[in-house]
Amino acid sequence: MNVIRFSDLCANGSAKDKRVFIRADLNVPQDKQGNITEDTRIRASVPAIKAAVAAGAKVMVTSHLGRPTEGEFKPEDSLAPVARRLSELLGRDVPLLANWVDGVQVAPGQVVLLENCRLNVGEKKNKEELARKIARWDPELSITALRFSNVMVESDYADFPSFTAETRKWNLWGYIDARDGAQAVRLAHERRPDLILMDVEMPQMDGFAACRLLKANPATRPIPVIFLSALDEPDERVAGLAMGGVDFVAKPYHPAEVFARVRIHLELAGLRRSAVPTVPATPHDPEEVVAAAAMRLIDDNLGAPLTLAGIARALGTYEKRLSQAFRRHAGMTVFGYLGEARIRRGRQLLADANFVYRAAIELGHPDSNATLPQGLGFWLQRRKFEPATR
Repeated sequence: MNVIRFSDLCANGSAKDKRVFIRADLNVPQDKQGNITEDTRIRASVPAIKAAVAAGAKVMVTSHLGRPTEGEFKPEDSLAPVARRLSELLGRDVPLLANWVDGVQVAPGQVVLLENCRLNVGEKKNKEELARKIARWDPELSITALRFSNVMVESDYADFPSFTAETRKWNLWGYIDARDGAQAVRLAHERRPDLILMDVEMPQMDGFAACRLLKANPATRPIPVIFLSALDEPDERVAGLAMGGVDFVAKPYHPAEVFARVRIHLELAGLRRSAVPTVPATPHDPEEVVAAAAMRLIDDNLGAPLTLAGIARALGTYEKRLSQAFRRHAGMTVFGYLGEARIRRGRQLLADANFVYRAAIELGHPDSNATLPQGLGFWLQRRKFEPATR
C-alpha cells in the first residue's frame, strides 16, 4: 500500500507556502473556572504543528470543544484556554480567530487557532456546502482544497480501477460514480462536480453526446470534462475538444498521468471560479438543453449531410423527442432551423467575394473552385431542396 505521509510532503517541499488545515482533537477537560486540567491532547498535536511551521506552511489549527449549539457562541465554548496553552508549548503567540469560515489571513511559518469548529453550521453533519466553502479560501488548490473537490467518474470501471483505487486510498477527492452518459448528465446537474472524467464509449449515451448536453446547460457548462478513450485518433481528439472537453487521455493510461491531468484542470477551474462572479443557475429544462445542444451541433456542421436520426443519435436521444424539443424552444422544425442557419452563414460568407471558396466548402459544394455565381446558385439550390433530405 502506498501511503502519503505529511512528513513526506514537508520533506519534499510540497507544504512550503501552502495552507495546511489541521483538524485536531483539542477537546481537553477544564474546571469550572475554564482552566485546563489535563493537556495530553494538546501536547500530542504539537509535533505535527511544528513540522508544518518548519516546512514554511501557513498553519491553521481547529478543534471541537464541548457540545456547543451550531451558530450560537457562548464564552464557555471558546478555544481561548487552548490557544493560551498551545502558545506556551510552541513558544510563540498563537492568535485565536473567530468567524473564520469565509477565510483567514495567515503567513508562511505562522500558526493560527480557529475558533471551535462545532459552532459552524453544518459541521456536525459533515455538510458538503461547509466543506466546499472552507476548501476555497484560496484560488490555488492547496492540500486542503484538493481534499474537498468532487470528481465525477463516468466509466465502465473494467479498465479504470487503478486510478480510482489509488486516489480513493489517499482520500484526495470525493467521487460521484456514473455508469453511462445519461446518468452522468443527470448527476452533474444535481451534484455539480468540480470535474468530470468521461469515457467516450459508453452504453445508452456515449461520452460525446453527454458532453454536448452538459455544455448546452448553463448550470453544467463550466464543469471541465476530460475524455477517456481507447481510440487514439486525431479526429476523435479534435472532436472531443471542439465540443467542450478540456483534455483527452488515451487508453491504456498510467494512473499518475490521469492524476496529474485532473489536478491541473482542478487548479485551472478554481482560478476561473475566483475570477468570474457566480451566476445563479437557470431552471433546468431537459428539453431546452437538448434543443440548445442540437442548435450548436447544427451550427458547427452546416456542410455535413445532416439527418434527423443522426442528430438525435449524436445527442443520445431519439427523433421524436428532438423534434418536440425543437418546436417548443426554437419555434420551428430541426430542418427549418438548419435551412435558416445555412442562409445566415451563407450571407456572412458571400458578403465578401473572397469568401466564395469557404462558402462552397462549408456548404458542401463538390467543386472547391466554384465561382461566385456557382457558389450562390448551389446555396440557393441546397435551400430549395432541403425538405427532401428529411
